[in-house]
Amino acid sequence: MDRLSLIIADSDEAYADSLIGFVSARYPGRFSASFFSSEEFLKSFFNGGGKEVDILLMDKRICESLAPDAKTAVSRAAKTVILLYGGECAGDDAGYPAVNKYQRGDRLVSDIMGIFAEKTGDGAAEAVLGRRKTRIVAVFSPAGGSGKTCVAVSSCIRCAQNGMSVFYLNFEDMQSTPLFFEGGSRYNLSNFLYFLKDKDENLALRIESMCCIEPDYGIHFFSPPECSLEKDELSPEELNRMIKQFRRLGTYDVVFIDMSSSFNRCSMALLQGSDEIFIVLSPEEICRLKIKKFFNELDILAPEDRFKIGGKAVAVMNKCCVGENIDFKDIAESDLDIRARLPLCEGIRNLRGYDLLRALDDNFREGINSLVCKYIREMHERE
Repeated sequence: MDRLSLIIADSDEAYADSLIGFVSARYPGRFSASFFSSEEFLKSFFNGGGKEVDILLMDKRICESLAPDAKTAVSRAAKTVILLYGGECAGDDAGYPAVNKYQRGDRLVSDIMGIFAEKTGDGAAEAVLGRRKTRIVAVFSPAGGSGKTCVAVSSCIRCAQNGMSVFYLNFEDMQSTPLFFEGGSRYNLSNFLYFLKDKDENLALRIESMCCIEPDYGIHFFSPPECSLEKDELSPEELNRMIKQFRRLGTYDVVFIDMSSSFNRCSMALLQGSDEIFIVLSPEEICRLKIKKFFNELDILAPEDRFKIGGKAVAVMNKCCVGENIDFKDIAESDLDIRARLPLCEGIRNLRGYDLLRALDDNFREGINSLVCKYIREMHERE
């Protein structure tokens, strides 16, 4: 994979140097970056017949100082020219799109890649795909109120705390994402689903450019859709394509899909496309009834996939009381491995965001560690 040539033209040398340091460390296989601190150096480079540049980030003040012929030379030599604003971006200026230079580095790179995808057309993603081997983990429970979202969010946080690149993908019927994660973006899941259904060639890049980024640990996620019913319009084939695009992007170590408790063809597609499945169970009788119904439905609807799904599923026993040793194997009629037992935590309904993991019982945190330590270990082995 060839790296994208990135030039930063900014009179603030400290800013340009720190930005190059960030992209070199955070995206080592994606960019070949350099910078110019003055208009004269920039003009000399482009007038000297240098090779074509993929992306030019140019400070607005430098752009305003360029003569018309110099701007023409820049536009010819750079595939994508993006202006850097020091404050609020006012949209395109001098025919160039603009981004706010003073924002989180990963948010800035996401904005840049979104513009690059728009400007260069179909197939742009091939030049900038990451190198990570992305693991897709579906978090599912056939019973509502089992603590599925708590397990999904806590797993995201623990992985991110250990240096992993994490995406939280909420596919609940009614999303609770804003309760746990905050991060601004002018896009939401609806925008991404539009490009998914439109079979956009650069869909992988849309993931990065449209997601929000949680500020504490950099967890990526989509804001809730404008209408929850939009997900019902997706076909299993489109969901399979979505999962393939997350893998193709190669930016994330792990993607946690917080699924709905509904069981239908689309749920089957997410379960089939995942590398591993956390089935979250709780001691209530209604959960025992529904997990039995779930495995029965698998036998009826997709007997050929029954053992495939069962083979990559692990059980997470949630809300366990002290001394309680509940076993669902007789109901599931499988060798479902219980990877973690999480204690019942009082007051969990009142917790928000990162208070969730900080305030929970030590045994709960240890249980989450046992769930995700395998992914953390694999990441370190690849490094």
